[in-house]
Amino acid sequence: MKGDFSRVTFDSRKNYSRVLSQQGRVQLDADSNEQVAIFWHYLRTLAADLIGPHAGPQWNVGFEILLGENSFTIGEGRYYVDGILCESWAKEVADGKKVLFQYGDQPDYPLDKDEALPEGSYWVYLEVWERHITYLHDDNIREVALNGPDTATRAQVVWQVKTVKSGHQTLAELPGQEDDEGNAPKDREKLLRAWRDQSTSLLPGSNGQMKARAKIEKEPTDPCIIDPQARYRGPENQLYRVEIHKGNVTGSGQSGNENADDDEVTFKWSRDNGSVVFPIVSMKIGDDGQATVAVEHLGRDDRLTLKEGDWVEIVVDHYVLHGEAGPLVQVDSIDRDQFTVTLSLPEGADMEILDSGAHRLLRRWDQTASQSLDLLEGAVPLNEKMTDYIELEDGVQVSFHPQARYRTGDYWLIPARTATGDVEWPRQGDKPLWLPPRGVEHHYAPLAWVGAGDEDAVHDLRCAFQAECLIPAKGLTAVLAGSDRIVSPGRSSTLDARIADLQRIDNIGKRRAEDLVKAGITEVAMVAAMDVPRLVEVIGVSEELAEEIIADAKRRVASNG
Repeated sequence: MKGDFSRVTFDSRKNYSRVLSQQGRVQLDADSNEQVAIFWHYLRTLAADLIGPHAGPQWNVGFEILLGENSFTIGEGRYYVDGILCESWAKEVADGKKVLFQYGDQPDYPLDKDEALPEGSYWVYLEVWERHITYLHDDNIREVALNGPDTATRAQVVWQVKTVKSGHQTLAELPGQEDDEGNAPKDREKLLRAWRDQSTSLLPGSNGQMKARAKIEKEPTDPCIIDPQARYRGPENQLYRVEIHKGNVTGSGQSGNENADDDEVTFKWSRDNGSVVFPIVSMKIGDDGQATVAVEHLGRDDRLTLKEGDWVEIVVDHYVLHGEAGPLVQVDSIDRDQFTVTLSLPEGADMEILDSGAHRLLRRWDQTASQSLDLLEGAVPLNEKMTDYIELEDGVQVSFHPQARYRTGDYWLIPARTATGDVEWPRQGDKPLWLPPRGVEHHYAPLAWVGAGDEDAVHDLRCAFQAECLIPAKGLTAVLAGSDRIVSPGRSSTLDARIADLQRIDNIGKRRAEDLVKAGITEVAMVAAMDVPRLVEVIGVSEELAEEIIADAKRRVASNG
């Protein structure tokens, strides 16, 4: 979260349950933000403990995958991943009609229209993370009655349905371990085990660590004078942000720096948590690679402005949503009367993305080259300096753990305070501790496995849970005994409607429809996508009858009836 924060104080290991304000005290952003963090940590942990790592409500399981020609649709509904709520909506088109999102037109995962699905068998999975949103992304955040000042910001849950090639091509290749009674596992069970075993290698995460230091040698005698021997010698309190610019792991099946290696890891840093940004109004790119950028403003004072020689990152939604860093470019010149900045774009920059990308801005970073430090494409290289302390400025130093995986976007925050001449960093004795990145945390859940060849079918891997307080009655409002909690009839009515809808399939009576719903199969299309053994397992019919049921469901899906 690259906001203008004083510091970020939440630490789940402290077991704080709430923040208590006191009368007559200064109100700080860190306190209210910590209260929100405490609440969300509790709520999401509770949801994950009750629901499991991933599942959706039985009456509204979202993210159903339905194969089409060279693509698939993403069903409406809700799904929880590690306790985080993800909601999939249909998009509105002409005449008030709604259509489901396709793989290639997801709201938060921009892909080329002609981007093909993987060849052979592949996994379809859900990736979930949080993104920082300011008024630059959503102008409705600002209050026009106050003349639109920049106030609070938002955190947005981003869900992305992605694909990655499977480690096996057919179900027969799946390893299967018999249970204690000698029964072979079902296909769904084998697929979920395979996802568990393969996901770690298919979607490698970051295990990088960093430590920071800036220790004062002796207590100052005059609070107005900073001891020249103090390790932090900055004139102001700062929140330093250290962020990996180019990592050595993709962290995703399709995005990231696929050819990265250990020698290419670089980082950038900001003394203002990366919050100094300049919205781009227009950009003219010349044939010589020079870009003349008109910006909305040049900062409110000399400290938050740009100057010649500064390094800025060109940020657009495409890079952010693909987990990539924008190009770092150096400011050549500034016309302060016209609010224009001249930049020299690096070779290989994607001109189409830079010229037409959404929510374009320049983000200032504060690293500079010196006699003891060379920059690589505008960022600080780690290759030979992994085990050494690297000085940022004014005595603030950082060190990275060697032989680790770093992902683009991994970041650490270092509050630096003039009152102590030190940084706030956990220590054991006088030695700073290694800490993992504060973010960005990515969460994953399998949605489906798509087989190749004669098994070209979708095997649904979603899970469903049933609320204990559902009452199967229409048009009623039920009050739980001994409680004033009211259960809305909408949910039970919706459940009854799904059971009735399934009964349209030949040979599906009410009891079989209820068994399907209990297993999370709530739509005719989901029955059409089932395999015979799974249907036999759920409703206990013969294989011949199961084939007839699936065939009829497919006919109804094809005819939209």
